[in-house]
Amino acid sequence: MTVVLDDAEGYAHSSSQCVWDNAAPAAVSASLHASRLDGSQLRDDSSNRWLPDLLISRPDLVGAVIALCKESTRWAH
Repeated sequence: MTVVLDDAEGYAHSSSQCVWDNAAPAAVSASLHASRLDGSQLRDDSSNRWLPDLLISRPDLVGAVIALCKESTRWAH
């Protein structure tokens, strides 16, 4: 909600969660960008109910937030 209220520029969730756990943030953020941490589309795959990560961001900051996520992931390994 901090992104929706414009109190934060982005929200990144880097661990696995069920697709329904991502549904609410993605729906609430209809005017925002919602994707995987690398910017790829969120997909509901009926054979696998787990999504590895989630990114919610202001549309004008998507590139910068994805770059930060990639940098954070690189340092984590």
